[in-house]
Amino acid sequence: MLESDLKIKHDQELKEWEAQSNNTTNDSSDHIVDNNDQDPLIDLNRSTSINENVNLNPSQTNSMQKITKSQRRRENKERKERERLERIKSGLIDDSENTRLIEMKRIESLLEERNMSLCEIPSDGDCMYKAIEHQLRLTRNIDQTVDELRSMASDYIRQNKEDFLPFLLNEENNVVTDQEFEVYCDKIANTKTWGGHLELKALSNTLKVPIEIIQAEGTTIEIGFNEFGSSNPLILCYFRHAYRMGEHYNSVMPNGDVADEEEWHNTE
Repeated sequence: MLESDLKIKHDQELKEWEAQSNNTTNDSSDHIVDNNDQDPLIDLNRSTSINENVNLNPSQTNSMQKITKSQRRRENKERKERERLERIKSGLIDDSENTRLIEMKRIESLLEERNMSLCEIPSDGDCMYKAIEHQLRLTRNIDQTVDELRSMASDYIRQNKEDFLPFLLNEENNVVTDQEFEVYCDKIANTKTWGGHLELKALSNTLKVPIEIIQAEGTTIEIGFNEFGSSNPLILCYFRHAYRMGEHYNSVMPNGDVADEEEWHNTE
């Protein structure tokens, strides 16, 4: 009698286990997606996206790569900006860095009013000349190298010594001697000596173009506007605090001009 009861119990447990297994299988099958039941619009969009990627010609691919690089650059800028803001909130940012941030925001705001944005130039002593180089190419399709621009500025200052001499002071805060003047002009042409207002004036007169300097503090500086008119000036941004190396010039460009931005960065 005991053996019969055990057999009956064993058969009953086996049936229950089989029934439970069948239910699990049915539940899983209920979650299987039938591709035929998908929204045809989703399939169409997916197919179109795949076909577009497959059928891209080389020029389209290059364009997409340029846009991607530009997007990455903007994303990096946005990420750095978020990090700076977080540091300000947490009190980890010093006064000098806060000053740089304020200056950068002010200039970006001034450019936004003109539908323009910064084109960053390396801070290596050639920044002003490289910014002029970029502006000549952007606004006038003129190619002038940094070395050529330095030679132009040096030659013009030499040839117009009396006009520039009163503004050139030595370490003793006296007007430079003739020898010091020659050394100054040589450095402009042959070294990475930083260029400023005097060199901009020399380049404006040599190239016969107006130059506009946007700055966070004070009004915009206009060079050569009386002599060469105010239309289509070369536009530079002057930074007093934003770069740890000291005073710095950047160029500008119209918003959305991805192609020019990529071309410029690729030539550096």
